[in-house]
Amino acid sequence: MAKQEDIRAFLARLQELRTGGILENLDSNAAGMMRLLACLYEKKEAVSAGEISRLLCVSTARTAVLLKKCLSLDLIRQEKDSADQRRSLISLSEKGREQVEDFRHKAETMISEIMDRVGSGKMFAFLDTLDEIKEAARKAAREGEGTCWS
Repeated sequence: MAKQEDIRAFLARLQELRTGGILENLDSNAAGMMRLLACLYEKKEAVSAGEISRLLCVSTARTAVLLKKCLSLDLIRQEKDSADQRRSLISLSEKGREQVEDFRHKAETMISEIMDRVGSGKMFAFLDTLDEIKEAARKAAREGEGTCWS
C-alpha cells in the first residue's frame, strides 16, 4: 500500500505540473473543441451527438456545449439524418478540417522540439509509464461504475 506521504507528494508535484503551462491547456474549452474536431477528422463521416459523446467520453451536456461553440465558429456542420429526421448528424467543415491539420502540424513541431531537448528514449519511456498507470487505474476502477478508461 502506498504511503500517505508519497500520495501527498505525488499530488503536490502533479499540481505543480498543471500550473506549469503544458497541462493547463488540457483543461480549457479550446482543448475540448480540438478533441471534438480531431474525433470528427478521424471518423471521416457524419456522426450523431450521442456517438461523439461516447467517443470523447464526456456527458451529452458537455458535448452540446462543444457542438454549439464549434457551430458558432463554422468549424462543423450539422444536418438532419435522412433516415431519422429527429436525429442530427455532425461533420467537419472545411474550416474545421484546416484547423485540425494546422493544429497537428504545430503539435508535431512542438513534439520534435521536445524530443530534441529531452530525447526520444525518455519520451517513449514516459509513454510506457503512462500505459502502466492507465492499466493500474483501469484495474482500480473496475469496481466503480461509468469509468472512461479506454
